[in-house]
Amino acid sequence: MKKIILIISFIAIVLLAGCTGSRNSGCISDEDCDDWQTCNEDENACVTREGYCQTDDNCNDTLKRCDAVEHVCVLKDNKCFSDIDCPEWKDCNVTSYECYVAEGYCSNDKDCDTYTQICSPQTHYCEPKPGLCENEYDCNSWETCESGTCQVMPNRCNDLIECNDWESCNYKTHYCYPNSGFCNNDLDCNKWQACDQNTKKCTVLEGKCDSDADCNTWQMCYLKNHACVSRTGSCNYDSECQSWEKCSQTNHKCISKTGYCDSNSNCGPWEECGSDHKCHTKNDMCGSTSHCSGGQVCDLNPDSDTLYHCING
Repeated sequence: MKKIILIISFIAIVLLAGCTGSRNSGCISDEDCDDWQTCNEDENACVTREGYCQTDDNCNDTLKRCDAVEHVCVLKDNKCFSDIDCPEWKDCNVTSYECYVAEGYCSNDKDCDTYTQICSPQTHYCEPKPGLCENEYDCNSWETCESGTCQVMPNRCNDLIECNDWESCNYKTHYCYPNSGFCNNDLDCNKWQACDQNTKKCTVLEGKCDSDADCNTWQMCYLKNHACVSRTGSCNYDSECQSWEKCSQTNHKCISKTGYCDSNSNCGPWEECGSDHKCHTKNDMCGSTSHCSGGQVCDLNPDSDTLYHCING
């Protein structure tokens, strides 16, 4: 039983030794010690090398402490012998051996104008609070400095509220841009549209269309070029009719020109419509005495059996 107790005690001592600052409590050579130690072969113990430390007391200087990782003596925080021992934004007070904030720099917001400025943790310069400014360079490129505050330029934005009702804010470019179907000028619309400055909506130009509803009743919308064109059988210009026809602006239908025809109904009862689309007098018929010869006259009596025929006078 005593033997077991002695073994356990020995293991505990070994484990406890492993928790000390050195790799081994006993040594034969420097290889048995940490890098910052050397082996005292007389005592078979690892001791601190010259120029290294294990505790602050090893530094023998009230301004220094022992770095627990590197085991070298370093200046305590904010302590110094010269400016080089301080951060760039601090100088060394060689009387108190302490680093202090250099002129023109800051360590916290209290070193700045607390109403308009904050201390930048990166540069340790006093800078305007977000949204406040002293000149244009304190603002974003889409802002201007007015009365100590950054104001967005016209048609620029940081938020939707800074745009018009028909616009949205592009948070990458910081420009207000029209919502779909809305516009600020004609350039925001398609080529066949114009921007209505009252409604801020894109409307089709006269003669142009997006659907048949944008055209007259005799027209339809040709979406290839968004133009209103005449429906089949209808017209708006004479050029849409045959050469012997013209376009009636009353019903937008092609009708025969004066002196021309497209059927017998366009001619007199004594005439017929020829292949040249002109009315020709039928054989043995007349429409006036000038169509008769040999002293005959044209019978124009509607009750006569010889109506529209040449008779002896």
